[in-house]
Amino acid sequence: MKSAKYVLAAAAVLISITAIASDQKTSNHPESTKLEADGKELLDEGNVDEAVAKGRRAVEITPDSAEGHAYLGWALFKSGQADESIAEYTEAIRLDPKSTLAYLNRGLAYAAKFDYSKAIADYTEVIRLKPDYAEAYCNRGVAYESTEEKVKAFSDVEKAIQLQPDYADAYVSRGNLYRDKGDDLKAITDYNEAIRLDPHCAGAYCGRGLAYFDQGDYVKSMADCDEAIRLKPDFVMAYNNRGNVFQAKNESAQALEQYNKAIQMKPAHPDESSKDGVAFAFNNRGVIYAKKGQDDNALADFMEAIRRRPHYADALGNRANIYQKRGQNAKALEDLTEALRLQPTSTRRYKARAQCYGTSGNHGKVIEDFTAAIQLDSKQDDAYSGRGLAYAFTAKYAEALADFNEAIRLNSKNPSSYFYRGWIYGNTREYDKAITDFNEAIRLKPDLADAYYDRGIIYEQKGEKAKAAEDLAQAKKLGYKPKQAKPDGK
Repeated sequence: MKSAKYVLAAAAVLISITAIASDQKTSNHPESTKLEADGKELLDEGNVDEAVAKGRRAVEITPDSAEGHAYLGWALFKSGQADESIAEYTEAIRLDPKSTLAYLNRGLAYAAKFDYSKAIADYTEVIRLKPDYAEAYCNRGVAYESTEEKVKAFSDVEKAIQLQPDYADAYVSRGNLYRDKGDDLKAITDYNEAIRLDPHCAGAYCGRGLAYFDQGDYVKSMADCDEAIRLKPDFVMAYNNRGNVFQAKNESAQALEQYNKAIQMKPAHPDESSKDGVAFAFNNRGVIYAKKGQDDNALADFMEAIRRRPHYADALGNRANIYQKRGQNAKALEDLTEALRLQPTSTRRYKARAQCYGTSGNHGKVIEDFTAAIQLDSKQDDAYSGRGLAYAFTAKYAEALADFNEAIRLNSKNPSSYFYRGWIYGNTREYDKAITDFNEAIRLKPDLADAYYDRGIIYEQKGEKAKAAEDLAQAKKLGYKPKQAKPDGK
């Protein structure tokens, strides 16, 4: 079986959601108005608890003020109390059904709870009430990105830029989408424009750092992470991404230090980005633990990442690796199936689930999943070899040979493909072809005990006793132990 591949959240989506609080109207009652004004100053200073207290007092004085409930909703949101924030915005909307600000910021609160369908519904209502509201388009675009609706996300973010060409956050959001598509050059162009429009935009530096990371330019990536942290010292995502740079450079101690900082960070104004950053940091720290063989610590971190971000496909896939390693195949399958529901175009996870099905001997499912992976990307030699082996296990040798032929065409340097094609030729009694393939497998991997053993068996079948004895002795010397071939070709 192949060694587990753990997924580092290096492509962490940097959330660029805009909320408008400064335009919030105040209540008509003089005392309420003063309380709300004082509360806004307290929020600016980071004193959220006192700001919430001011808001509660204002609502007590003027309970029928939509503006008062909206202000309290914002203060509660800034204090991390999303549910109470939603309740206040809902009351504000009841009192003033045309309050675009209440809908916009309630959408923010729903997004913070990962309830993207309700967030999208609120942003859509804002757009209905005010069709030229750029912030609503941008926020809805980010929500669509989170639900993997990339086409809608692009459309909304580009509409935001069209409506407001100097909107830095919209360029950051579009940059994130380009990065997600693998177009780092366009992403960097958008991040550069965001920085030109707003030189203090920490999110743009963080996003550009990720694009440089994707390109393998760790010096520029680190520099941008550093600048993002200088501009915003409690920027959780930037610490996470800086940890990724260290991990990519195999500097695991420094990476752990950055992930620990991200996990322990207490942002003055927690938002969706900071919450995601902590979840990513748990996942990435778990990857380091897994690579060190500290499976208990890794599993605990993956579980915490999933608890904080329930629809976190990478963490589900990583947890599945631990379960599979421990022989907990049912749990691994459950996690991989959920990860595929969340990201149905992930070839990596179809292949991982195929391996799980292979472990349980469900070759029909193995074939289905490798076929799905091939349909998504027809240039994966390991998917063809994996499916070929499943065909072989079900005695569909013609289909198996066709798959191994394609695997070898795509990658002529993989000894496993030659070995298994030779194994199939042996089963179909085409002994000379089998020996040719075993010869090539051994040339590519001289210590491949299985190839020596199977070639020895073929020589026995052909009556070449001396060659058979020599190969079987070499297989034993290399540590060969009889076993059933695995469906992943290893």
